[in-house]
Amino acid sequence: MRRRVVVRAEETEALVLAHLMMAAPAETSARLGLTLVADQGVVAGLVATVDALSINRVVGLGVSTPATEAQIDRILEFARRAGVRRLFVQLAPTAAPQDVTLWLAARGAQSYNRWVRLSRSATTPLPAVAPTQLRVAHVEPQQAGAFAQVVREWFGMPPVLDEWIAS
Repeated sequence: MRRRVVVRAEETEALVLAHLMMAAPAETSARLGLTLVADQGVVAGLVATVDALSINRVVGLGVSTPATEAQIDRILEFARRAGVRRLFVQLAPTAAPQDVTLWLAARGAQSYNRWVRLSRSATTPLPAVAPTQLRVAHVEPQQAGAFAQVVREWFGMPPVLDEWIAS
């Protein structure tokens, strides 16, 4: 059960990262040096002009299919050629094979932090009225700039990304 949840979450996040990269207007993409790399279920979002691990990252390594050293080398080489200075490899706890951490370490990778993903069973119904004043709403075009600023500041990214995030 746990593996299925992790795989589904990683696959969804890889898809979201791909959509985020593709959502940038062409001129913004060119100006920022946005690149999307897909390799056997792995997605890498690269932004050459910005040194931010939250956007220069790899998702899905060893999740849908076992990772290989050749695959890691291809992705790292693509990031180097794109001009990315630092790359965050988001490694799921179920990533296969187990040697993937050793392969990454042999290429200079080091543990940075742990991202937490929470889940719950859908079999237990939620309360009819949520005990919160939190409101979830669609971001309207006139709010896009403010939304971009909040996201950017929360993740510690530079203002040059506002136009892309707002898009």
